[in-house]
Amino acid sequence: MVTAIDSPVRQTFVGELVGPDLLPNAVGLNSASINAARLIGPGISGVLIAVVGAGWVFMINGTTFAATILALTFMNSATLYPLPHVGKRKGEIRESLHYLRGRQDLLVIFFRMGVISMFGLNFQITNALMTRVQFGHGASEFGLAGSVMAIGSLAGALLAARRDRPRIRLILGAGFGSAFATALLAVQPTYVTFLVFLVPVGLASLTMMTAANATIQTTTEPAMRGRMMALYMMIFQGSTPLGAPLIGWIGQHLGPRWAIAVGAIAVFIACTLATIWAFRHWHLEIKLYHRAVTYTSTPSRWVPLRQRRPNWQRLCCSRNM
Repeated sequence: MVTAIDSPVRQTFVGELVGPDLLPNAVGLNSASINAARLIGPGISGVLIAVVGAGWVFMINGTTFAATILALTFMNSATLYPLPHVGKRKGEIRESLHYLRGRQDLLVIFFRMGVISMFGLNFQITNALMTRVQFGHGASEFGLAGSVMAIGSLAGALLAARRDRPRIRLILGAGFGSAFATALLAVQPTYVTFLVFLVPVGLASLTMMTAANATIQTTTEPAMRGRMMALYMMIFQGSTPLGAPLIGWIGQHLGPRWAIAVGAIAVFIACTLATIWAFRHWHLEIKLYHRAVTYTSTPSRWVPLRQRRPNWQRLCCSRNM
Protein backbone atom coordinates (compact mmCIF):
# COMPACT_ATOMS: atom_id res chain seq x y z
CA MET A 1 0.00 0.00 0.00
CA VAL A 2 2.85 2.38 0.80
CA THR A 3 4.63 1.47 -2.44
CA ALA A 4 1.52 2.31 -4.45
CA ILE A 5 1.80 5.88 -3.16
CA ASP A 6 5.59 6.10 -3.05
CA SER A 7 6.57 4.77 -6.49
CA PRO A 8 4.80 7.31 -8.77
CA VAL A 9 5.85 10.24 -6.57
CA ARG A 10 9.45 9.05 -6.37
CA GLN A 11 9.66 8.45 -10.12
CA THR A 12 8.25 11.91 -10.87
CA PHE A 13 10.49 13.55 -8.28
CA VAL A 14 13.53 12.53 -10.35
CA GLY A 15 12.40 15.12 -12.92
CA GLU A 16 12.29 17.83 -10.27
CA LEU A 17 15.85 16.99 -9.22
CA VAL A 18 17.55 17.35 -12.59
CA GLY A 19 15.20 19.07 -15.01
CA PRO A 20 13.94 17.86 -18.40
CA ASP A 21 17.28 17.85 -20.24
CA LEU A 22 18.93 15.31 -17.95
CA LEU A 23 15.83 13.32 -17.09
CA PRO A 24 16.65 10.21 -19.23
CA ASN A 25 20.14 10.07 -17.69
CA ALA A 26 18.70 10.46 -14.20
CA VAL A 27 16.22 7.63 -14.78
CA GLY A 28 19.13 5.39 -15.76
CA LEU A 29 21.18 6.39 -12.71
CA ASN A 30 18.16 5.79 -10.49
CA SER A 31 17.90 2.25 -11.90
CA ALA A 32 21.64 1.81 -11.48
CA SER A 33 21.46 2.64 -7.77
CA ILE A 34 18.57 0.22 -7.28
CA ASN A 35 20.39 -2.63 -9.01
CA ALA A 36 23.64 -1.85 -7.22
CA ALA A 37 21.68 -2.31 -4.00
CA ARG A 38 20.38 -5.61 -5.35
CA LEU A 39 23.97 -6.71 -5.82
CA ILE A 40 25.21 -5.66 -2.39
CA GLY A 41 22.08 -6.15 -0.27
CA PRO A 42 21.69 -9.95 -0.43
CA GLY A 43 25.26 -10.50 0.69
CA ILE A 44 24.97 -8.13 3.64
CA SER A 45 21.58 -9.48 4.68
CA GLY A 46 22.85 -13.06 4.42
CA VAL A 47 25.65 -12.32 6.88
CA LEU A 48 23.30 -10.46 9.24
CA ILE A 49 20.75 -13.28 9.17
CA ALA A 50 23.47 -15.69 10.26
CA VAL A 51 24.62 -13.32 13.05
CA VAL A 52 21.43 -11.79 14.49
CA GLY A 53 18.54 -13.63 12.79
CA ALA A 54 15.99 -12.78 10.11
CA GLY A 55 13.69 -10.73 12.35
CA TRP A 56 16.41 -8.28 13.32
CA VAL A 57 17.35 -7.85 9.65
CA PHE A 58 13.83 -6.51 9.01
CA MET A 59 14.30 -4.11 11.93
CA ILE A 60 17.67 -2.95 10.62
CA ASN A 61 16.22 -2.46 7.15
CA GLY A 62 13.46 -0.31 8.60
CA THR A 63 15.88 1.93 10.48
CA THR A 64 17.92 2.57 7.33
CA PHE A 65 15.04 4.67 6.00
CA ALA A 66 16.06 7.29 8.54
CA ALA A 67 19.01 8.14 6.27
CA THR A 68 16.66 8.81 3.36
CA ILE A 69 14.34 10.95 5.49
CA LEU A 70 17.32 12.91 6.82
CA ALA A 71 18.65 13.50 3.31
CA LEU A 72 15.25 14.79 2.15
CA THR A 73 15.10 17.08 5.16
CA PHE A 74 18.42 18.74 4.30
CA MET A 75 17.63 19.03 0.59
CA ASN A 76 17.72 22.60 -0.73
CA SER A 77 14.35 23.07 -2.40
CA ALA A 78 15.55 26.26 -4.13
CA THR A 79 17.71 24.17 -6.49
CA LEU A 80 14.84 21.96 -7.65
CA TYR A 81 12.99 22.18 -10.96
CA PRO A 82 9.39 22.30 -9.75
CA LEU A 83 6.74 20.81 -12.00
CA PRO A 84 3.38 22.53 -12.45
CA HIS A 85 0.79 21.25 -10.02
CA VAL A 86 -2.90 21.00 -10.70
CA GLY A 87 -5.20 21.73 -7.78
CA LYS A 88 -7.57 19.10 -6.53
CA ARG A 89 -10.86 19.03 -8.33
CA LYS A 90 -13.53 16.60 -9.37
CA GLY A 91 -12.98 14.35 -12.34
CA GLU A 92 -9.19 14.06 -12.09
CA ILE A 93 -9.21 10.31 -12.77
CA ARG A 94 -11.55 10.77 -15.72
CA GLU A 95 -9.32 13.54 -17.05
CA SER A 96 -6.25 11.31 -16.75
CA LEU A 97 -7.93 8.48 -18.63
CA HIS A 98 -9.08 10.92 -21.32
CA TYR A 99 -5.51 12.18 -21.72
CA LEU A 100 -4.19 8.62 -21.92
CA ARG A 101 -6.81 7.68 -24.51
CA GLY A 102 -5.55 10.50 -26.70
CA ARG A 103 -1.93 9.31 -26.41
CA GLN A 104 -1.84 6.11 -28.41
CA ASP A 105 1.93 5.89 -28.09
CA LEU A 106 1.59 5.68 -24.31
CA LEU A 107 -1.20 3.13 -24.64
CA VAL A 108 1.11 0.91 -26.69
CA ILE A 109 3.84 1.18 -24.05
CA PHE A 110 1.36 0.50 -21.24
CA PHE A 111 -0.04 -2.55 -23.03
CA ARG A 112 3.36 -3.98 -23.89
CA MET A 113 4.85 -3.48 -20.45
CA GLY A 114 1.71 -4.86 -18.81
CA VAL A 115 1.92 -8.11 -20.78
CA ILE A 116 5.68 -8.36 -20.26
CA SER A 117 5.35 -7.72 -16.54
CA MET A 118 2.57 -10.30 -16.21
CA PHE A 119 4.34 -13.18 -17.95
CA GLY A 120 7.99 -12.27 -18.48
CA LEU A 121 9.20 -10.65 -15.26
CA ASN A 122 8.37 -13.31 -12.65
CA PHE A 123 12.04 -14.10 -12.13
CA GLN A 124 11.59 -14.70 -8.40
CA ILE A 125 9.44 -17.70 -9.32
CA THR A 126 11.29 -18.96 -12.38
CA ASN A 127 14.76 -18.61 -10.83
CA ALA A 128 13.58 -20.50 -7.75
CA LEU A 129 12.04 -23.27 -9.88
CA MET A 130 15.14 -23.64 -12.04
CA THR A 131 17.51 -23.57 -9.08
CA ARG A 132 15.59 -25.95 -6.83
CA VAL A 133 13.65 -28.25 -9.16
CA GLN A 134 15.68 -28.32 -12.36
CA PHE A 135 19.21 -28.22 -10.91
CA GLY A 136 18.62 -29.48 -7.36
CA HIS A 137 20.29 -26.61 -5.49
CA GLY A 138 19.23 -24.62 -2.44
CA ALA A 139 18.67 -21.12 -1.10
CA SER A 140 22.26 -19.91 -1.45
CA GLU A 141 22.34 -20.78 -5.14
CA PHE A 142 18.99 -19.05 -5.59
CA GLY A 143 20.41 -15.91 -3.98
CA LEU A 144 23.46 -16.12 -6.23
CA ALA A 145 21.20 -16.25 -9.29
CA GLY A 146 19.55 -12.99 -8.21
CA SER A 147 22.90 -11.29 -7.71
CA VAL A 148 24.22 -12.47 -11.08
CA MET A 149 21.09 -11.21 -12.80
CA ALA A 150 21.56 -7.87 -11.07
CA ILE A 151 24.97 -7.59 -12.76
CA GLY A 152 23.25 -7.45 -16.14
CA SER A 153 20.60 -5.10 -14.80
CA LEU A 154 23.25 -2.76 -13.42
CA ALA A 155 25.07 -2.76 -16.76
CA GLY A 156 21.82 -1.91 -18.54
CA ALA A 157 21.10 0.90 -16.11
CA LEU A 158 24.55 2.43 -16.54
CA LEU A 159 24.17 2.29 -20.32
CA ALA A 160 20.77 3.96 -19.98
CA ALA A 161 22.35 6.75 -17.93
CA ARG A 162 24.54 7.63 -20.93
CA ARG A 163 21.65 8.21 -23.34
CA ASP A 164 20.27 11.68 -23.94
CA ARG A 165 16.81 10.35 -24.74
CA PRO A 166 15.31 6.92 -25.44
CA ARG A 167 14.39 6.16 -29.03
CA ILE A 168 11.60 4.02 -30.41
CA ARG A 169 14.00 1.50 -31.89
CA LEU A 170 15.57 1.03 -28.45
CA ILE A 171 12.20 0.37 -26.81
CA LEU A 172 11.23 -2.17 -29.48
CA GLY A 173 14.68 -3.70 -29.87
CA ALA A 174 15.21 -4.19 -26.14
CA GLY A 175 11.91 -6.06 -25.94
CA PHE A 176 12.88 -8.48 -28.68
CA GLY A 177 16.31 -8.85 -27.09
CA SER A 178 14.69 -9.73 -23.78
CA ALA A 179 12.47 -12.35 -25.45
CA PHE A 180 15.44 -13.93 -27.24
CA ALA A 181 17.67 -13.97 -24.15
CA THR A 182 14.87 -15.41 -22.01
CA ALA A 183 14.24 -18.17 -24.56
CA LEU A 184 17.92 -19.12 -24.46
CA LEU A 185 17.79 -19.06 -20.66
CA ALA A 186 15.02 -21.67 -20.68
CA VAL A 187 17.15 -24.29 -22.47
CA GLN A 188 20.39 -23.99 -20.50
CA PRO A 189 21.62 -27.47 -19.52
CA THR A 190 23.55 -26.64 -16.34
CA TYR A 191 23.32 -24.28 -13.39
CA VAL A 192 26.54 -22.52 -14.43
CA THR A 193 25.33 -21.76 -17.96
CA PHE A 194 22.01 -20.69 -16.46
CA LEU A 195 23.86 -18.11 -14.38
CA VAL A 196 25.79 -16.91 -17.43
CA PHE A 197 22.61 -16.28 -19.44
CA LEU A 198 20.97 -14.44 -16.55
CA VAL A 199 23.32 -11.53 -17.31
CA PRO A 200 21.97 -10.73 -20.83
CA VAL A 201 18.42 -11.31 -19.56
CA GLY A 202 18.97 -8.73 -16.84
CA LEU A 203 20.63 -6.34 -19.31
CA ALA A 204 17.84 -6.52 -21.90
CA SER A 205 15.02 -6.41 -19.34
CA LEU A 206 16.42 -3.38 -17.52
CA THR A 207 17.09 -1.55 -20.80
CA MET A 208 13.50 -2.19 -21.84
CA MET A 209 12.11 -0.93 -18.52
CA THR A 210 14.25 2.21 -18.27
CA ALA A 211 13.52 3.13 -21.89
CA ALA A 212 9.77 2.85 -21.28
CA ASN A 213 10.02 4.82 -18.03
CA ALA A 214 12.07 7.61 -19.57
CA THR A 215 9.81 7.80 -22.64
CA ILE A 216 6.70 8.26 -20.52
CA GLN A 217 8.30 10.96 -18.39
CA THR A 218 9.90 12.91 -21.22
CA THR A 219 6.90 12.90 -23.57
CA THR A 220 4.15 13.59 -21.03
CA GLU A 221 3.02 17.09 -20.17
CA PRO A 222 4.51 18.09 -16.79
CA ALA A 223 1.09 18.62 -15.24
CA MET A 224 0.05 15.08 -16.20
CA ARG A 225 3.37 13.34 -15.52
CA GLY A 226 2.57 12.22 -11.99
CA ARG A 227 -0.79 10.79 -13.01
CA MET A 228 0.64 8.94 -16.01
CA MET A 229 3.41 7.49 -13.85
CA ALA A 230 0.79 6.40 -11.31
CA LEU A 231 -1.16 4.59 -14.03
CA TYR A 232 2.02 3.10 -15.46
CA MET A 233 3.26 1.83 -12.09
CA MET A 234 -0.19 0.39 -11.38
CA ILE A 235 -0.07 -1.58 -14.64
CA PHE A 236 3.62 -2.46 -14.47
CA GLN A 237 3.83 -3.53 -10.82
CA GLY A 238 0.28 -4.82 -10.57
CA SER A 239 0.53 -7.17 -13.56
CA THR A 240 3.37 -9.26 -12.12
CA PRO A 241 1.39 -10.78 -9.23
CA LEU A 242 -1.54 -11.38 -11.59
CA GLY A 243 0.61 -13.56 -13.82
CA ALA A 244 2.50 -15.23 -10.98
CA PRO A 245 -0.11 -17.96 -10.26
CA LEU A 246 -0.19 -18.96 -13.93
CA ILE A 247 3.60 -19.04 -14.18
CA GLY A 248 3.73 -21.11 -10.97
CA TRP A 249 1.09 -23.51 -12.29
CA ILE A 250 3.01 -23.96 -15.54
CA GLY A 251 6.22 -24.57 -13.61
CA GLN A 252 4.52 -27.16 -11.41
CA HIS A 253 2.77 -29.14 -14.16
CA LEU A 254 4.90 -28.57 -17.28
CA GLY A 255 8.28 -27.90 -15.69
CA PRO A 256 10.47 -24.88 -14.88
CA ARG A 257 11.75 -24.53 -18.43
CA TRP A 258 8.25 -24.04 -19.78
CA ALA A 259 7.56 -21.42 -17.12
CA ILE A 260 10.42 -19.36 -18.57
CA ALA A 261 9.57 -20.21 -22.19
CA VAL A 262 5.97 -19.02 -21.82
CA GLY A 263 7.30 -15.70 -20.55
CA ALA A 264 9.62 -15.41 -23.55
CA ILE A 265 6.76 -16.17 -25.94
CA ALA A 266 4.51 -13.59 -24.27
CA VAL A 267 7.23 -10.93 -24.48
CA PHE A 268 7.80 -11.72 -28.17
CA ILE A 269 4.08 -11.50 -28.99
CA ALA A 270 3.67 -8.21 -27.10
CA CYS A 271 6.69 -6.67 -28.83
CA THR A 272 5.54 -7.94 -32.23
CA LEU A 273 2.10 -6.35 -31.80
CA ALA A 274 3.70 -3.08 -30.66
CA THR A 275 6.03 -3.12 -33.69
CA ILE A 276 3.15 -3.78 -36.11
CA TRP A 277 1.24 -0.88 -34.57
CA ALA A 278 4.32 1.35 -34.89
CA PHE A 279 4.77 0.48 -38.57
CA ARG A 280 1.14 1.27 -39.29
CA HIS A 281 0.79 4.47 -37.29
CA TRP A 282 4.33 5.90 -37.12
CA HIS A 283 5.22 5.11 -40.76
CA LEU A 284 8.41 3.23 -39.95
CA GLU A 285 10.72 2.28 -42.78
CA ILE A 286 13.60 -0.18 -42.82
CA LYS A 287 16.47 1.03 -44.94
CA LEU A 288 19.73 -0.72 -45.81
CA TYR A 289 22.56 1.68 -46.33
CA HIS A 290 26.27 1.31 -47.09
CA ARG A 291 29.16 3.03 -45.40
CA ALA A 292 32.60 3.38 -46.90
CA VAL A 293 35.27 1.98 -44.58
CA THR A 294 38.86 3.14 -44.94
CA TYR A 295 41.72 0.87 -43.93
CA THR A 296 45.31 1.91 -43.24
CA SER A 297 48.51 0.06 -43.96
CA THR A 298 50.86 -1.47 -41.42
CA PRO A 299 54.59 -2.17 -41.82
CA SER A 300 54.00 -5.92 -41.87
CA ARG A 301 51.21 -6.19 -44.42
CA TRP A 302 48.96 -4.22 -46.72
CA VAL A 303 45.20 -4.31 -46.62
CA PRO A 304 42.67 -2.87 -49.09
CA LEU A 305 42.61 0.92 -49.05
CA ARG A 306 38.83 1.27 -49.44
CA GLN A 307 36.08 -1.28 -49.31
CA ARG A 308 32.31 -0.96 -49.36
CA ARG A 309 30.34 -3.32 -47.16
CA PRO A 310 26.74 -3.37 -45.91
CA ASN A 311 26.15 -1.97 -42.47
CA TRP A 312 23.39 -2.81 -40.02
CA GLN A 313 19.74 -2.29 -40.86
CA ARG A 314 18.51 0.95 -39.43
CA LEU A 315 14.98 1.86 -38.50
CA CYS A 316 13.94 5.34 -39.54
CA CYS A 317 10.71 7.12 -38.88
CA SER A 318 9.18 10.50 -38.36
CA ARG A 319 9.10 10.05 -34.55
CA ASN A 320 12.89 10.29 -34.08
CA MET A 321 13.95 6.66 -34.27
